[in-house]
Amino acid sequence: MNIYELVENAPTLFANKASSGHALPFLMLGAPGCGKSSIIEGIFARTLAKATGKAVDVITEIPANREAPDFRGLPIPVKATDGGMPVIRYPVPDILDRIQRSPSFKDGIVVLFLDELLQADASTQKVLCDLILNSRLGEHQLPSNVWIISASNRQSDGAGVNRALSILTNRLCRYEVELPVDSWVRYGRASGAHPMGLAFAERFPNHFASSTPPRDGAFCTYRSFTSFLGYLTSHNQAKGLDPHQVPDNGFLRNTANGLIGEAAALEFFAFSKVAEVLPTRQELLETPAIARLPGAFQADAQYAASNMAISLALENAQNINPCMTYIMRLPMIELAVKAMVELNRSAAGGVIMNNPEAGAWLAKHKALVADANAAVTSY
Repeated sequence: MNIYELVENAPTLFANKASSGHALPFLMLGAPGCGKSSIIEGIFARTLAKATGKAVDVITEIPANREAPDFRGLPIPVKATDGGMPVIRYPVPDILDRIQRSPSFKDGIVVLFLDELLQADASTQKVLCDLILNSRLGEHQLPSNVWIISASNRQSDGAGVNRALSILTNRLCRYEVELPVDSWVRYGRASGAHPMGLAFAERFPNHFASSTPPRDGAFCTYRSFTSFLGYLTSHNQAKGLDPHQVPDNGFLRNTANGLIGEAAALEFFAFSKVAEVLPTRQELLETPAIARLPGAFQADAQYAASNMAISLALENAQNINPCMTYIMRLPMIELAVKAMVELNRSAAGGVIMNNPEAGAWLAKHKALVADANAAVTSY
């Protein structure tokens, strides 16, 4: 399922309570780098806060980096109050102390996010069973406003995942999630990612479809590709270059190799050569009706041109009309319609609907517009 379906249903998931009053826990399973952690810590928490009207704090713990005593604590003999034999007590674990110090502990919602859960060994999973299923660790009980969510890669991902204990498998709802390319592109566009990177992802989604690296070393995931685009943007800013440029130098080549793997890096830099047939920023904004346009058979360049125009349109309202004019000239009508639908769903939507030329163009291609709208979900 699309991971954003969990985001959309965050209020429903939280409303489903156990007899103790705690929201039922669940486990997300997905490929490395598909956004499980960042989405729970970001838009999932914001969606829950908006729906409940309460502050939401996410505390992330990685059980794979811990030992079982780190959660349960080491036993301490304590003198019995009746003078009998000493009894065993356990101190308050660090994770419970962190929860109690959360700014949302008293009046909000605390999400305890157990990331990489199944990379933890069996002894650690055993201790966590009581926490996940009963919201307690030994004699220490969590209040009902603490919600436990966990995530892990799958055993088929080659990420060191251990087999889940049957007590968890049978009692914990599991959602196998994925992140479609279009969803990541919308996220990247909203966060200002390099438009050539967005075009590359749309054009070659196969680089993000493989969950298991072909060999040891770096491989391409949404996470690693996002990191590379961050380096690319920072490089252009530091050198005073056009933010849409893709310099081809040894540093960026090695950075790409180290983050997304050699195969994806080679194809990305080859793809970036299409910039030679794209208009400059100035050309597109000042003379969109005659600015350089990729040919009908230059699909790669058209994807790059589309993303460049969308990126410029979202910079400020003054850029929207010239960017629309340019987009409507693209030879690949399906791609042009998709770009216009993306803009219409953004802050640029009001400008588009008040532009007679754009309105007539969209009406002319209303069947493609309907298809594009059906493909683009609210998330």
